[in-house]
Amino acid sequence: MTYGAFYIGIPPAMTYGVSVGQRDRTQAHRMAETTCRGRGGSCSLQVEFNDSCVAVMEGVRRAPSAFFMTSDPRTYVVRAITLGNAGNPADAERMARDACALRERGALTCRIVHAECGAR
Repeated sequence: MTYGAFYIGIPPAMTYGVSVGQRDRTQAHRMAETTCRGRGGSCSLQVEFNDSCVAVMEGVRRAPSAFFMTSDPRTYVVRAITLGNAGNPADAERMARDACALRERGALTCRIVHAECGAR
């Protein structure tokens, strides 16, 4: 069995940390929390999982000062971070995308920022 954990920043921080496929449960938590905190702010555990695939989505909006969104972080604002976890990558991504689409009445552009599967 492998372990994984997903931590998310405490608002207003829009950060996350995820670990997948760790043989040690404590290490899975430590890695995810450390990654999240390294991106700024305090973080809290959202979910722990075993032997699964995960997908993390960011829901973004155009920054007020930008004419359009690009991959440049100055052109968008992250408004939501969602996670999907399932037995396969396609279902994990679908779950994350569905959760993202529900945020802010569907006004966000959802994009995958992390996808990974743990060992089975």
